[in-house]
Amino acid sequence: MAANWIKITESLPFDTFTTVLNFVHRQMIPVATEDVLEPENALEELERLVGVPRADFLLMIKTFSYILRRTSTFVIKPTRLHAELREKLQFADDAKIDAIVRLWVRQTTPIMNSLACERYESNEIHDVAWKLNVEISSHCEQREKNALAMLQLKTGTGEDINLEMNHDELLQLYNQFECIQTELDTLKIQQCQ
Repeated sequence: MAANWIKITESLPFDTFTTVLNFVHRQMIPVATEDVLEPENALEELERLVGVPRADFLLMIKTFSYILRRTSTFVIKPTRLHAELREKLQFADDAKIDAIVRLWVRQTTPIMNSLACERYESNEIHDVAWKLNVEISSHCEQREKNALAMLQLKTGTGEDINLEMNHDELLQLYNQFECIQTELDTLKIQQCQ
């Protein structure tokens, strides 16, 4: 599937690519009554513009839909979205990858700005609670044991933040904290000199 999609999208001119991407995105967001609706034959016109067989066109639409749904998992790091498009979907055209990331950033910026309101800027973490959950199986049904770390960040406003992570995700978080601590230590040493 990925190889077919790559061939199709790599062959598209950039303007056609962004037209299809924006069309799929508009179809995924809720439409307000005052918004302009797409013409009934918009999909057929888009298919003619792309100029590929119907099965390939539908594959492209489904893949764009999948990518745009996946973007919600990359709220903090658009560079991770860029890497996933390149590595997992083997998409090589940087301009087209950037078009997807720019669309995501443009649509996410208002959400992120509203989260940065004064209420959240002063939201300090006062305590951290954690526990380990392990999914086990009976002797009749042998499965791999899955461990999940449950973190609860207790905030001053009473809005606790709950995180659930597997081993790799927890290790990645730990490594990020280590990098932050190293940066803070470096700044402190520079200030003392």
